[in-house]
Amino acid sequence: MTWTDQIGAEGEVYHIWWSNFPVPGSQFNENSSLYWVTSVPDGFGEEIVDVPLGVTRDPSYYFVTSEDRYG
Repeated sequence: MTWTDQIGAEGEVYHIWWSNFPVPGSQFNENSSLYWVTSVPDGFGEEIVDVPLGVTRDPSYYFVTSEDRYG
């Protein structure tokens, strides 16, 4: 999955989430409608998400949120 790193922001962390359906922002509910997959530091705009053997993720929707260094 890829995204555009925030220009001018330094120290942010990107969180990658997975769901089996499109989730509108108003329905974002951690570990209920969306499940955390991984986090990466700023400077990255790509992450390879491995699906565990024997797990089916069809359909799959991935979402990226960012958190600034101040939380």
